[in-house]
Amino acid sequence: RRQEAQILDRSELSAYFLQGPGAFHFARWNRPLELAILAPSEAMTRSYESSFGAALDRVCTWSGQSWRMQSGARPPNLVFVFVQKWVDLATLSMDLFGPLAIPNLINKMTESGATQFRTFSYGEDGSLASAFGFYNMSSRLRDYPTERIALAQSLLTHANFGLGSLKAPIVTLEGVRWSPSDDFRQVLQAAYSIDTPASLRGDDGASHLYRSYAASRQVVPGPALPADR
Repeated sequence: RRQEAQILDRSELSAYFLQGPGAFHFARWNRPLELAILAPSEAMTRSYESSFGAALDRVCTWSGQSWRMQSGARPPNLVFVFVQKWVDLATLSMDLFGPLAIPNLINKMTESGATQFRTFSYGEDGSLASAFGFYNMSSRLRDYPTERIALAQSLLTHANFGLGSLKAPIVTLEGVRWSPSDDFRQVLQAAYSIDTPASLRGDDGASHLYRSYAASRQVVPGPALPADR
């Protein structure tokens, strides 16, 4: 039985978008998504293209965004890269990653023992311009179903969620299908509310996002929140 989603307070919601100590910065997409998958083999690429396509179909239904596979007419803005070890990133075309310093990323990920990394760039209006996800498949990720990875990462790149903000799984297995947790679905709903700008910063921005979230939960924003009945 699915557990009822908990109501987040303002600090808990803001924690999803802390890009540094106390630095609230929220951004979401305000343009169509163009997906590219890079993986060690053609079979793995096809598998992840299928899984990410199905995941984005679902997530974009909730967010109102649109997406398509990379067409070649312009650079993709949503790129997921799967490697067997971080040094393998050095074999990829640097043109795809723009200003991202891949050699520095290799050193950072190798030294930290990280299993994954996400990074974002921003447009003039502050909305997301691109999102890159990098995944080391010699880590525990190799044991995860592709559907789980695809849904989780499609959610986590739908806004600039901070890596350190996640205290509970954002996807859960319901029968034979992976689905977003109710908590995370409601955060995404607030992020793509018609009342939420594509970019918010600082205390005022955090308060604005919380008002959108509280409205979607039908609660009164404030220091003490009533029970959701």
